[in-house]
Amino acid sequence: MGRGVSVGWDAEHAWSKRGIRCGGKSGRKGGVQHEVKIIAHRGASKHRPEHTIGAYELAAAQGADGYECDIRLTRDGHAVCIHDRTVDRVSDGMGAVSRMTLAELKALNFGTSTRPAGVLELRELLEFLQDIRHSAGAGQPELFIETKHPHVRSLQVEVEMHRQLAAAGLAGGEGIYLISFDSWSLWRSRRINPQVERIQLRRKYHPPTRPLLRGSGIARRAGWSIEQAMASIRGDRRGAPADYIWTVDQAEQLRWIAQRGARWVATNYPGEAAGWLQNSAGGGAGQA
Repeated sequence: MGRGVSVGWDAEHAWSKRGIRCGGKSGRKGGVQHEVKIIAHRGASKHRPEHTIGAYELAAAQGADGYECDIRLTRDGHAVCIHDRTVDRVSDGMGAVSRMTLAELKALNFGTSTRPAGVLELRELLEFLQDIRHSAGAGQPELFIETKHPHVRSLQVEVEMHRQLAAAGLAGGEGIYLISFDSWSLWRSRRINPQVERIQLRRKYHPPTRPLLRGSGIARRAGWSIEQAMASIRGDRRGAPADYIWTVDQAEQLRWIAQRGARWVATNYPGEAAGWLQNSAGGGAGQA
């Protein structure tokens, strides 16, 4: 396996300890049967620096049903897991990702002073995913890859993403989802490899899709923010407005959207989220 990541620690047992299992129902004492899957948003990003391998290792140990990441291209064409246009917020350096080479990014610290971490390449995250999937008792966690646009190399982002999926033996698309606000990104991905399912993320005021894309089947599923979802549903009306809901960091929000049939919820607290669903009393935001 690629990185040789050791997943014997807690990951092997996390699935049996959790009330929710990948693809399964979770029992509740006298409550609703939830089928929602917990997706670690940029890893367990409230406990470890986002998009670091440590954040994903912790999410795996906590039994997350899947992981979410954002990708951008470096100046020399490598796909790296960084949310912002620049590295200013998440590293000890400064500058736009698209203007830096992979070597320049690797010279920066994306972790902490006591736990340094290098930039995470998409290639490395895919290797990690394969390692987790091959580990006994670890289930089949899913991966949600968000392409960040606009980008100076917009036409190359999806090409590189699918090239890396193919290199990792994941071109079949099982449990892999491209998510994006950008309709053209979804359209390009569909053209390159329609086997990878696509999810259209929607902003509150999302402009109409361009005529060329209407009816093209660029995405069969939608993603909404939890704020959008809660504003769109009044009273006890059932039915989630979208399959994928982000970023759900409060217990009451998670239980509320789970009861309405959302398929996936992205959270910065994947470990705590399982307990929030299992506990019908209590609530409140997680603590970093």
